[in-house]
Amino acid sequence: MATIVSKANRVSKPVMDSSLEISAEIPSDLVELNALGNYFDEQARKIDDLFAWALPGGAYDRLLGRMLARKATHFVIGHKEKDSPNEPNKD
Repeated sequence: MATIVSKANRVSKPVMDSSLEISAEIPSDLVELNALGNYFDEQARKIDDLFAWALPGGAYDRLLGRMLARKATHFVIGHKEKDSPNEPNKD
């Protein structure tokens, strides 16, 4: 599957055509959480470095917004509000 997007138009140094291949398996020897976390961090850094350099700024900014919106519910912390001292207790 190929998704083709526009590349940045840098004046100082042209952006070479780039591609991101997603085909490798996660190494099976990564069983410790720290090692797995380091692996995912390195993968994310590589993707971010490529996108930050190769994509037009507007596309990169909107990508970040879309990624945050997709995962926003993971950051919501549920809580129960305590009764306000100014409100009567509902019991």
